[in-house]
Order: sequence, then C-alpha cells, then structure tokens
Amino acid sequence: MPTLEELIGVDHLLDITISGHGDAKVAFLEQNISLLEVLTTLGFNGYHIQLITHGDGWQEKLNWVRDNYQNVLQPMGFNGYHVSQIVIGADWEEKLDWVRDNYQNVLQPMGFEPTHAAKILRSKGCEDKIDWLKKNYENSTYTQAEVARIMPSKDWLQRMNYSLTTNK
Repeated sequence: MPTLEELIGVDHLLDITISGHGDAKVAFLEQNISLLEVLTTLGFNGYHIQLITHGDGWQEKLNWVRDNYQNVLQPMGFNGYHVSQIVIGADWEEKLDWVRDNYQNVLQPMGFEPTHAAKILRSKGCEDKIDWLKKNYENSTYTQAEVARIMPSKDWLQRMNYSLTTNK
C-alpha cells in the first residue's frame, strides 16, 4: 500500500499539515489511503488534494469528488485542477451542482472550456457572473480566456461592462 507521502508528495503533505486543522486532515488522509488512491488514479495530484482540503467541508469535498467526478465532471472534460479550483471557496457543492446541471447547456455553447468555467466559478458571486454571461456575452468583445481572467477579480462587472462599449 502506498504511503501518504508517495500519493500526494512531501511538500503538499507539509502544506496540509500546517493548514487549519492540519492534524485532523492528515489523520483522515492516513486512514483513507484508498480514497487517495482512487483520486490519484483519476488524475488528481498532491496539489489538487491540497486545494480540496483547504477550508471547511474538506471531507465532504473529497468524498464528493471520489463518488462523482468520474461520472459527472470527467466526461465533460473537467480535470483535477479544474475541480480543485471550483471547490476551494464557499458554496462548492452548489457550484458543482451547477456544473453538472448547466455547464453543457450554458457555458459550453458559448465556447467556454472547463478551464474557463473553473475560473469563473472559483470566486464569490458566480451566479451573478453566469447571469451576466447569459445576457451579455454575445455582445462582449472579450474572448473566453479574457472573461475567465477577469471574472475572479473584484471589479469584474465594471470590466465586463466595458467590453460592451468597445467596438468588435
């Protein structure tokens, strides 16, 4: 059976250890090596695991990923990095539900790839951002990559509205 260090790496294990509730996280991970084996088999690496264990609800996040990633997100093209970006913040479960229920009908037809969606959904207020995109993206001068870079910022609305005033 592989060790925790082998599965997620010494540096990432150290970062988890010194994070909030680090001892509890490490103890859980040591007792659930099989969960980590599943995640690493699915392409998740130590960095992804470190991000997923950040903040509250980390056990639930790990379990959700183990139980749902392969059937829900992976077929849509999401990888471990994308998932770790989505779940790092608050309302992670609602964000993952949104991806499951809406990504293919809302963002994907606009040309947004999983990497763009992860950046848009990472920060607070993603519902407002998605609503803005539904109503305005067609008239925006920004590319999907530019939108993904702008959306996590605090002044995203001002910057996105600027794209509506410039010529295409």
